[in-house]
Amino acid sequence: WKYATSDSIRGTPVVLPSAFTGAESDYVYVGSDDGKVYALEIKDGALREGYPIDVGGAVRSELSYDFATNSVVGKTSKGRPISVKAGP
Repeated sequence: WKYATSDSIRGTPVVLPSAFTGAESDYVYVGSDDGKVYALEIKDGALREGYPIDVGGAVRSELSYDFATNSVVGKTSKGRPISVKAGP
């Protein structure tokens, strides 16, 4: 499957199984130069409900998973930290 954002994707996505997050499915989280983080269902590329989330700046960093907060974290291209919930 493919999914088009409204701008380039330059950062590294993070793949999170539902066993980690408690979400209803396994998702890949990716940031875009359009200033949003997308959560796409691994099996079919469907956009997760409530996404994309606007984080106020291009996301070009590697995204990672913070177990303590059950969140996907990274930085905008200007260095501002971002955090979006990965769980239910």
